[in-house]
Amino acid sequence: MPHSKSSYTTENGNYYLKFQIGVFSLDTLKRAALKFTSYCSFDFHIGNESIDVTLCFGPTTSEEICEKTIGDYKSEALDQDLRSRIAAETEGYRNLILANVFSKTSIVNTGHD
Repeated sequence: MPHSKSSYTTENGNYYLKFQIGVFSLDTLKRAALKFTSYCSFDFHIGNESIDVTLCFGPTTSEEICEKTIGDYKSEALDQDLRSRIAAETEGYRNLILANVFSKTSIVNTGHD
């Protein structure tokens, strides 16, 4: 019988999280997972309305560590989502600044010193 907490369920040592597709992208959730791969492994399944994330911890990992990792993962997912949104919103400005900087320099060495 699965045990249910407010933000996840657990069964057979695995922890299951659901993220709404319209809120988080698969890329965002994968980027967030990368930070925690030394603690657990991740499986992702895309459903019709949600992305299901399974966190698989080792058999000796305490429930306290699992719960802390889940909380930290959710915070990291939010952080990665915001980073992605800010990058998309500021891409034009960054490209303009880089174009301006590189237009004033010689990127290719022509051999004329």
